[in-house]
Amino acid sequence: MKKSSLLELLKSFSHEEIKEFDEFVRSPFFNKNESVVKYFELLKKYHPDFPENKIAKNEVFKKLFPGMKYNDGFMRKLSFQLSRLGEQYLSYKANNDNSIRSQYNFMLELLNRNLSKNYRKHIPSIIKENEQAKYKDYGYYHNRFLIESLITTAMDRLRYKMDLNDKKALYNEHAVEKLKWLTEHFIMLSLNSYRFLNYQSLYNQVEFNDEIMDDLINSLINDKITLRDRKNELMENPIIKLHVNEILLLKNKSKFNKLSEDKYYHILKHILYNEKEKHLHDSRFSLYNILHQHCYFKILRGYNEYMRERFELDKYAIKEGIYKSASEDHFPPPAFAYFVRDAAEVNQTDWALKFINNYRDRLEQVNFDTVVNLSYAHYYFGKKEFSKALEYLNKIKPIKRLEFKFGVKELTSMIFYELSMFSEAYYLVDTFRHFISSMEKHFSPERTISRNNFLKYYQKLLKMKEKKTQKGLTEIQMDLADHNLPVISRSWLEEKIAELEK
Repeated sequence: MKKSSLLELLKSFSHEEIKEFDEFVRSPFFNKNESVVKYFELLKKYHPDFPENKIAKNEVFKKLFPGMKYNDGFMRKLSFQLSRLGEQYLSYKANNDNSIRSQYNFMLELLNRNLSKNYRKHIPSIIKENEQAKYKDYGYYHNRFLIESLITTAMDRLRYKMDLNDKKALYNEHAVEKLKWLTEHFIMLSLNSYRFLNYQSLYNQVEFNDEIMDDLINSLINDKITLRDRKNELMENPIIKLHVNEILLLKNKSKFNKLSEDKYYHILKHILYNEKEKHLHDSRFSLYNILHQHCYFKILRGYNEYMRERFELDKYAIKEGIYKSASEDHFPPPAFAYFVRDAAEVNQTDWALKFINNYRDRLEQVNFDTVVNLSYAHYYFGKKEFSKALEYLNKIKPIKRLEFKFGVKELTSMIFYELSMFSEAYYLVDTFRHFISSMEKHFSPERTISRNNFLKYYQKLLKMKEKKTQKGLTEIQMDLADHNLPVISRSWLEEKIAELEK
């Protein structure tokens, strides 16, 4: 019974919710089965841990029905009924939370019962409540649509009881408002989904038709293609403005060669730093990730000034608490190791060590050893203590997440080069290539091409170092001068080229 759906449901209840649910179960309006009441009375004593030896079905049956022969079918029925009551309680709780949407259903019921006086009494308070929302987010615009729908629905119900010549202009005004709020809500949600798919396509194989959304974005930003007089007003919507610029950045529409010319990056960075009051925590968390990933992909192409920019973003994310989503309790595992790597790459090893020590306790236990050891490896690699870095990498077993498998192999290969461990390095190149090949159907071309390019030049430099020759070095330099060529750890390769030149 330990992993039953009933126990999982009850474990999710807070202490206060268990008290409320107790009243819910005892209410004859919702439940008339006394055996279910007794069953819950027994179970709630063990909330939230529910130790198996205390709540095993046969033990519970003995306590509920002493002297009777155990009936598994009856216990299953009790569990089912109590579980259904738990779901009904959650539904009741969700529909009675006094939100605009629950009030909308209540108001419709008033209209259906022709209780127009009661209906008119509540409308002003609903409008006032919605306007007091701290953030004008997706819910706000949807609520405005619901409110206008209530008003037009009420006017429709009364159309035979009033003179439409007097009310027609007012009705049309509310109908226009209803369309306006629905349109903005629809555009916001569509842009959000499109932004998400574009972001995912940076990592994974994602196919989707983007013609309609590209046309919409053009209509929002192009003066020659307008949505009549709605165009400028829509772009004044903070969420639409945010998502449009995020998409333009993800599609690299600024066509730049250096950071100072990166138009959409600077627009979004300004929003992140200076428009906090306009966006929810998770919107800022997503924006930070998009900016961070943009820096990463520009670094792949040799724009090294983005390395410092990425590190500054990391520090800001920690300061603002947007390194994780609002629903996360722990520090996201991949981000933790990346923060250390980002710091080490710009010679901020003291900051990296302080970060590890200050935040390691916030990591989830599932990936704790992997993340901490990889982080220390990045720290010691940044300090050029390569043997020490390798010691920490060798402690990582097993590796559960693909991000860490890539990260460990990449860092290990560079350490093997630094320590002139040629045999180990050649073997790792071979296994790394096979691993990349096995991931091609899952990952975006950018992820696989950038790593294959790294291995290509890494192996050439490895042979030059082993044979103490510079033959072919100029050719590699010319290739890496091409900013259209994505290569991971590009700055490290450039550093090794410079060493071989000397």
